[in-house]
Amino acid sequence: MSLRYPKANHDVGGEMVTRGRYLAQFPRGAVVHFTAGVPNAENTVAGGIRNRHCFFTIGPDGQVYQNFDLDKWGYHAGQSSYQNLGSGVSKHLVGIELCNAGQLQKIDENRFRPWFNNPKHYQRQREAVPAGVPNPARDLNREGVRYVERKANCEPGWYEAYTEQQEKALIDLLLWLKGQKPDIFQFDLVLGHDEVSPGRKNDPGGSLSMTMPDFRAHLVKLHGGVDGSDSTDTSTETAVESNQREDDSSPTEDDSVPVRGAAQIQFGRFLPDYVFRTPDGEFFLSARAADADADPRAVPFASAREREGQFAVIKGAAVDGCLVECSIVEALPPISSRVLKRLLETSPELREQVLGIARQVRAELLGEEPSAPVKDPLRVAASGPRPLCLIDIGHRPSAAGAEGTLDGKVVTEFEFNSRLAKQIQSRVKGAEVVVIHRDDKDKDSYEKLPALTNSYNPAFVVSLHANANGPKATGSEVIYFHTSKNGKKLAGLLQKEFLLALDLRNRGIKGRTESERGGSQLFNTRAPIVIGEPFFINNEADLRRATERKDALAGAYAAAIDAYAFTFSQPAATVISARVVESQVDPGTTFELVTKGITKDEFFATNDGALTQIIAGVNAALEAKYGDDFRPLTRQDAWVLTYCEAGLDSSGHVDPDHRHSEGERGMLPLPENVRFWNGPSAPAWNRPMPLARNIENFYLYLGHLKNKNGTTVHGRSLYRDLFRDTGIMGEPFREANLLAGVVHGYFYSNNYSDGSPPYEELLKGYRKDTGLAALMGDTKYKYAGTSILRGREKNVNAALALA
Repeated sequence: MSLRYPKANHDVGGEMVTRGRYLAQFPRGAVVHFTAGVPNAENTVAGGIRNRHCFFTIGPDGQVYQNFDLDKWGYHAGQSSYQNLGSGVSKHLVGIELCNAGQLQKIDENRFRPWFNNPKHYQRQREAVPAGVPNPARDLNREGVRYVERKANCEPGWYEAYTEQQEKALIDLLLWLKGQKPDIFQFDLVLGHDEVSPGRKNDPGGSLSMTMPDFRAHLVKLHGGVDGSDSTDTSTETAVESNQREDDSSPTEDDSVPVRGAAQIQFGRFLPDYVFRTPDGEFFLSARAADADADPRAVPFASAREREGQFAVIKGAAVDGCLVECSIVEALPPISSRVLKRLLETSPELREQVLGIARQVRAELLGEEPSAPVKDPLRVAASGPRPLCLIDIGHRPSAAGAEGTLDGKVVTEFEFNSRLAKQIQSRVKGAEVVVIHRDDKDKDSYEKLPALTNSYNPAFVVSLHANANGPKATGSEVIYFHTSKNGKKLAGLLQKEFLLALDLRNRGIKGRTESERGGSQLFNTRAPIVIGEPFFINNEADLRRATERKDALAGAYAAAIDAYAFTFSQPAATVISARVVESQVDPGTTFELVTKGITKDEFFATNDGALTQIIAGVNAALEAKYGDDFRPLTRQDAWVLTYCEAGLDSSGHVDPDHRHSEGERGMLPLPENVRFWNGPSAPAWNRPMPLARNIENFYLYLGHLKNKNGTTVHGRSLYRDLFRDTGIMGEPFREANLLAGVVHGYFYSNNYSDGSPPYEELLKGYRKDTGLAALMGDTKYKYAGTSILRGREKNVNAALALA
């Protein structure tokens, strides 16, 4: 299976931002969009990268652009939902943006105006157009425009039609996706944006030459034997083009603003004369009903006068610069409002950060994806100054290290990493970064490198290299000094990021002695140090991957540096729970975990190395007990159940001595019969215990669930045989989902009102990656149809995105 469409251009603009892996490692379908903008494909790609979105782009000439791998999903659909997918369809369906002006306003018989042909747009773009005058050159003529009536997904009106080349490219791409994973990618899930966000979005509407239901049927027909390179047949009765003339409607002025008349949430401050100032502009607040015809300014929102000067969250529908049918969701008290006002007036930069965060919070509350990241978002500062990270560029200009060839051009280690170092330095937020390299005029510079490094007194060191061996050698690895625990921790963080960024073979982290390659630098450097070798420079495929994903590689280094730097602001222990303890399954091994004042996401980043070590010890114990047929505890298993079950304190931080609902003690709730599963040495489930012991025993319990023979039901030994089911075994994401289901009692008869868990239906759902709410919706499970299941599904998906 290929993760890159062979007909696509992959070299424009860098990599798009992805948010995690699809549960099935491939999209289940696609969402068809139009850009509703000037049809420039490279600008669309650049805008997607800038706004941290992710999608295919198809230009007017039919050229496809792809800037991401197909096993990873990213934002493109915003607030959306669809049957059996739940909300947020970006997690399941890949986006395809076709460069197109979208819905148009008819000016006369031969002129049609896109939304962006207006003076406000030109002022934002600083275009030299007289104030208040649209640009005639931006209007479209009748050729290439079609009118559609309301039918299926189509909102009535005039649209710029996709070009023949675009529709052909769209069909070819969708047929290729189907061919890559025919059991996962479904034409029934090739949807219009207007189908997953009805009322909020109107693409593709009439830009496509047929309705979306007819388009899906057309794809099925082509896949059944008709040449997939044929373009759509717009002469058939499936076409919706019409020459009828009716009153035209136009799209909203800005794609980031909700549809006119739709209720929305706004954060801002009450000003005199019923004005409400928000991050997106000022609105007049009106009590007029949304569907009324009266002038909204004739019916002011009375409560606005009473709360003048206060900050608040308002719900209302936007109409011509007004918010109508207003109601106050919540309001900040007067004194707190005055403090916030003073804070925003402190500096323009601080004001933009706070208002940017307000936009993001509003998007989160509405279930939308933020349109753009906050520039330099506010961070909780570490106690004391940021630690110093020294980045060493391996080798020197005149002795540039290993080299490779890309498209006939020689690339050296020093050349590649010199440019990479600048990108890394600009991205790191949690540490001070200094970049060095060896003295080019000193032949003994390598021997003197540790002394040069030590002179800076860094907190830790990252040395940038690339690997070299036979031309077929491939993969990522990180080297550390074999006795350095902190070096090993940093190596684990960096290796994890390398694999996410480059997706090459995992060669692991490797401890080196003083006498081995690189060992002298590792041994003689006082601070924890790692040598990063993310790819083989003499393997052209590796070098091409690293070059194409250089932005992602820089981000990988920066993410690992930030995660490691974060640990410098955390205490080493918390009461009994976080003390260093010896492993029960791997005697002689000790674990040190950090928990104080960190969220679940930060817990994984900070303790990745220790958690990985615990999993390895658990799997060694499982293999010793169950033999070669054992099912290992995977990273996905551990991350999902830790994320779902971790106890939190009132501030949302992980609580290592949490008291759970049934009296269990510890960050993770051990079952009351833990000694049945783990043996007599397991700790008491309802007494305080060191965090490392709590996690090790919880992970060991999970491993036994996957392997121990228990009650036989319908010819299956619970729960062992569930994890050996064809279609689930060997699929890490499905195994993790199933394990969460076992722990949450979906296979336990007492949790069903009729006492009969639907075993086969549940397994069938896990094989098909059915969402939890849909999977349990028609069962007699005690929490079916409740928000509890939706919350669990959200936690599982969040954990899988981190794993």
